[in-house]
Amino acid sequence: MSTEKYILIFDICSSSQIIEDLQNNERMDVWDDFLLDITKVMEEYIAESGIEALIYKFLGDGYILIVSKKHSDEILPLCYNIYNTLINRIKKLIEEFSNIEPNRIGITIGVDYGRLHQIGIRGKEEFVGKSINTAARLQASLKEKEHENKLLISKVVKKSICGPYKSDLYKSTTRQMRNLYGENKFYCYEIDLTVELNDFLKSSDTGRIDDGKGVIKGSAVDS
Repeated sequence: MSTEKYILIFDICSSSQIIEDLQNNERMDVWDDFLLDITKVMEEYIAESGIEALIYKFLGDGYILIVSKKHSDEILPLCYNIYNTLINRIKKLIEEFSNIEPNRIGITIGVDYGRLHQIGIRGKEEFVGKSINTAARLQASLKEKEHENKLLISKVVKKSICGPYKSDLYKSTTRQMRNLYGENKFYCYEIDLTVELNDFLKSSDTGRIDDGKGVIKGSAVDS
């Protein structure tokens, strides 16, 4: 069975530094609570919003989400909701429990779109497709200090989700993905997650964004 989907992969910046510090302080329970909290919050948001999305995999410091192609209008708002929800929790965790200042604070996200092959293995649905690898490479390429809280999308994603927004929301760039595309430059687009998405709408009646009120809700990290 195969189907076309959006692949959204996000990662928490400096997670290795944060985890090591918490381990040294014997406070890994804080990280456990943080991950359980954000997982629950994402599940609730997906259920309440009506988006056909699957939290496919937990990666240790991030997630792979698979979203139905009919929800192209929701991809950017979903990315901004994830950012706005996580950034406050990450800052709170660092402020209250960390003895170090991480190199980067926030998240990075990579998004691609393409056909996935679905197969059942030992009672669990697994997915195979180039778009998963591409989204992972896009996210992983956001590795510099200036890349914190940035979103990187492929050209096919830009064409399908950025129509309602002004062109100054995104910046054209390239990446090299030798194992996937050889020596050829891969065209993609960088978006700053710290801006207000509504400010970039082409008109006030275009798009379906919550005007800042759609931040995923959930409990904060507890002590």
